[in-house]
Amino acid sequence: IRNIFAQGKQNAAPVIVGSNANEMTTLTAPAMVPKTMEAYRKRVETQYGAAIKEFDAAYPAKGDADIAAAYLGGLRDVTFTLPMRTWARMTATGRSKAYLYFFSHVPPNPNSKYLGAYHAGEIVYVFNNLNRQNSLLQEADFKLAEMMSDYWVNFATTGDPNGKDLPKWAPYDREAEAYLDFGDAVQLRNHLLKAQLDFIERFQKQR
Repeated sequence: IRNIFAQGKQNAAPVIVGSNANEMTTLTAPAMVPKTMEAYRKRVETQYGAAIKEFDAAYPAKGDADIAAAYLGGLRDVTFTLPMRTWARMTATGRSKAYLYFFSHVPPNPNSKYLGAYHAGEIVYVFNNLNRQNSLLQEADFKLAEMMSDYWVNFATTGDPNGKDLPKWAPYDREAEAYLDFGDAVQLRNHLLKAQLDFIERFQKQR
């Protein structure tokens, strides 16, 4: 795929690409997450070796309470966030536009404190298919589902997700690195997790 883009042979098609704030909470067994700083240090130092200081700066963990966020954050960015930024970058250098998103809204459920904005949690919002029998859903959930489905319908119709009464979704470019944050509020932001993604990108290129 990288070679196809490098040669400019990709299809001229706009894309919406993105990831979620807590991708790994449902994709990593809780038992696999280190519980002590000793176990955590051993795990990440083995993985990152000489780059461990850079990893620690990007994913700080000063005590046991920080371990899960740092550990799962690193896995999230390696597996999802960086590949989506890379896809947006490759598309944006060609004949098409890329629209990058980050889903940070926490869908309400009994385990939402741990799960957060979990993997694939945005799909029912994109298709405006929330379970109306779920008494935990709030008006904000239905409003977000309406907005997200409007963006996707607009994109499927015209190749541009923007539309009347929707917050502006600027296409991604290397300078501004715009992305739309689908959180409790829908906001255009810039430079998604830049320190973390830039570190992982450097680390992968050195390997």
